[in-house]
Amino acid sequence: LIFAGAETSSNTLTNAMLLLGMHPTVWKKLVKEQHDFVKKHGNTITKEDIDRDCPYLDGVLRETMRLLPISAGGARDVDDTVIIDGVQIPKGWFSIYSPALTHEQDPKTFLEDGSHMDIQDGFKPERWMDAGTRPTTEYIPYGAGHRYCLGHTLATAEMKTFLAVLARKVEGFNLITNTANMKWKEGIILTPKDGVLVATF
Repeated sequence: LIFAGAETSSNTLTNAMLLLGMHPTVWKKLVKEQHDFVKKHGNTITKEDIDRDCPYLDGVLRETMRLLPISAGGARDVDDTVIIDGVQIPKGWFSIYSPALTHEQDPKTFLEDGSHMDIQDGFKPERWMDAGTRPTTEYIPYGAGHRYCLGHTLATAEMKTFLAVLARKVEGFNLITNTANMKWKEGIILTPKDGVLVATF
């Protein structure tokens, strides 16, 4: 559980730093939210307080996982023959689901030009703060059903704590990584091949 929660968290935080570096106004909003949080609660972080009083932080993390999900997906046995959009999937076959493709097709966020899944144009944490724009149950970075990620609570707490503490200590940072020529490391989690380089100030 600890390994699963740590490995996925570190890769997701790498992607979060990339997206935040590409969108400095988002980082400024995150910093302000943390400054307001400290005025109200002091420096102590509890899961209850951060979940209740840091909606923008929650939106940043969720939006990161919407664009660059933690998992590439999974395989399931087909229990009964089904027909979907005129295509028959026989009983006993394997079906593979993809969180990224599922997120892409979410009717709440879908745009014909595909910009809703673009890391430059589609990163909008604010969408999570409004019921009218918040993604639907088709948002599945941690999976779904009885195989929902066992470590999701630990992973979420780790990532929120890291970003909250960083936002309190770092007013801003420059993204050194050249996104124009960036290559991706493909695996369980999609991350920049050479990591993400930043310079804080």
